[in-house]
Amino acid sequence: MSLQELDTAGIRSIVGLSPSDLERRKKFITASDLPAVFGLDTYRDPVSVWLDKMGMLAPEESTDAAHIGLAVELGVLRMIEAAVGRPIDETQPWRAKGRVGATPDALMSLSGPTAVLNAKTSGRVDDWESGPPARVIVQATCEMYVSDAEYAYIGALLGGFGPLKFRAWKLDRDDKTAQDLAEVAEAWYEKHVARGIKPDGAASLDTVKRIIRTANKVVTVEDGKVRHWLD
Repeated sequence: MSLQELDTAGIRSIVGLSPSDLERRKKFITASDLPAVFGLDTYRDPVSVWLDKMGMLAPEESTDAAHIGLAVELGVLRMIEAAVGRPIDETQPWRAKGRVGATPDALMSLSGPTAVLNAKTSGRVDDWESGPPARVIVQATCEMYVSDAEYAYIGALLGGFGPLKFRAWKLDRDDKTAQDLAEVAEAWYEKHVARGIKPDGAASLDTVKRIIRTANKVVTVEDGKVRHWLD
């Protein structure tokens, strides 16, 4: 009997959104941007979001974890579907209202009230002990807002060093919370993207490494930022 471990580099051929989809998202504050804007994202910060919207970041280097997440997403959606007892009607639809946009993992709409589906995989089991983390709640609320959905179904495949677990939750839409998030997103876009004003704080080291260096580039700075140097 012979056993040979295979080269798994081929999983990097598994891709998610297309380059055109990613480019379109720069014109919106998306459901995945909002948690970072609020400081709830472990991997992104407000400055990273701003640099991305301004077209100043090189594409993020892909990781095996990201490709694995994409590969198992469909399975997680099928488990949510089984738990809810309703069929999925559409996967990865783009929805937008104003400058708020989102690509829910899936939609249920034909056999009852519209619901968005949010499929997650995580090795951080403790983060999910009391339910979905705040960043996921914000993301799902944004997805409900742009999709006119009444519910969000959140499913998570969790695996630490023990057996795999699947957990799922139903999140009811709260109109006031959804509207508040939308207003923050619209105001943030207007101030920081439309007007080009960098948010407070510093970019992470990983973000700094991705900044595109452009020779002889001129950046306009508000007078108020430099007035004391000119007087």
